[in-house]
Amino acid sequence: WQLATVGHGSAMKVVIVSGAGPWASWQENPSWLVASALDGRVIGQYLVKAVLRPVQWQCSEDDLLALIDETGEELAAVVNLGLHGGASQIFVERVAVNIQNGQDNDGVVKVDGRIVKDGPFSLEATLPTRKLVEAMRQESIPAQLSYSAGTFLCNQTMYKTLLQLARSRGAVVPAGFIHVPPLPSQVVQHTLQTTGGMPLPMLIRAVECAILALQ
Repeated sequence: WQLATVGHGSAMKVVIVSGAGPWASWQENPSWLVASALDGRVIGQYLVKAVLRPVQWQCSEDDLLALIDETGEELAAVVNLGLHGGASQIFVERVAVNIQNGQDNDGVVKVDGRIVKDGPFSLEATLPTRKLVEAMRQESIPAQLSYSAGTFLCNQTMYKTLLQLARSRGAVVPAGFIHVPPLPSQVVQHTLQTTGGMPLPMLIRAVECAILALQ
């Protein structure tokens, strides 16, 4: 990556947006469709860098955490995205817990595992979560706060991101997680009864609103 510059040649601040890859029967993950659509965009005062997370317990966050380190002092925030297959609105997560449950794409199963041995039981998002929800609602995008990111890889991503930033930067860089609903076409494909889905342009706009709310 070559950092964009602004003003008198100073580097732009960077917001990392991560999205997850295909998982189980979800051949397209809307979280990555959103992240990749924003990659390289300048939103407000921020340059967006997108990174893909494979749905694998062992290496899901490797590229994300490496990019956090590589970005250095230009890093302004980390916004992780993931799919909530049964959701009808966007959920901005408040808390990650040190628990692992579920089966990944490699068939690896975790039952009440620990993300980090002897790590804290829970970590709270450092993004201004309520402000993000309000910014989305102002554009008539259905969104609300959530107090459980589950115990699968979305939760692990949130936990590892917050822990790395707390240890390396004293949590001065805001970070967290946003769960997005499926696309309308995916609702039909998966015969979901709990959601009508959300069009991709609205999902993209929701994350744009979140990034603009960081200014």
